[in-house]
Amino acid sequence: MREIEHIKRMEEEVSKEVEKARKKAERIVSSTSLERENIIENELKLAESKKKEILEKAEREAEREREKIMKEVETRTKEIEKKGKKNLSKAMDIILKGFGE
Repeated sequence: MREIEHIKRMEEEVSKEVEKARKKAERIVSSTSLERENIIENELKLAESKKKEILEKAEREAEREREKIMKEVETRTKEIEKKGKKNLSKAMDIILKGFGE
């Protein structure tokens, strides 16, 4: 009879240890899941930040390029206007000479 009681106590102790181990495993899994979620969240924030940084850089570069193109257009426009005025003067001279003859 004592052996049966001893076996029952041992079974109870083993059951308690198994339950402790199961709970510990659940805490570890839960903790790991939370850590994983935190890591994912942090990586998403980092990716979003990098995306924003890249877009801002691209916008600044596009603005610089636009300004460069606008300056080139302005320069060419002034050159064309200057040539047009010069050609207009020549044309007027030719016309006036034609009337003078």
